[in-house]
Amino acid sequence: MVSVVIPHYGGKDVLSECLISLKNCTYPDLEIIVVDNDSPDDSAQFITDNFSEVNLIQSEYNRGFAGGCNIGAQHAKGEYLLILNNDTTHDPDWIDHLVEQIESNTSISAVQPKIKNSQNREYFDYAGACGGFMDKYCFPFARGRI
Repeated sequence: MVSVVIPHYGGKDVLSECLISLKNCTYPDLEIIVVDNDSPDDSAQFITDNFSEVNLIQSEYNRGFAGGCNIGAQHAKGEYLLILNNDTTHDPDWIDHLVEQIESNTSISAVQPKIKNSQNREYFDYAGACGGFMDKYCFPFARGRI
């Protein structure tokens, strides 16, 4: 199982697109956890009403991105943990590729996807598109924009 943790603070429209995109993923065993960081809008109720398969965790105050990730990780049951921004959309088979890669070699302990530019999907977005490599301290580095 892959546990997907999404910290969230307001903006139910972008979150909705993200969750719909995750529903269309081909990976067969996903646990989706949204940590609502005390959103000022009705995001929590929206998730409850429209995405019953999502494990919603409501924080009593805004713990920020890292705090939301930590809360979600504490509740995750999967073998793998995937941290995701709430404003992302995904190709249907993207998680399949990540799991395939991490299971292909026991020396791999973390994987990351490349992020395509939302305005022009022919290009990679700089944030996260580091070339797919991390050093021993988990700092990303590039082998070009491939």
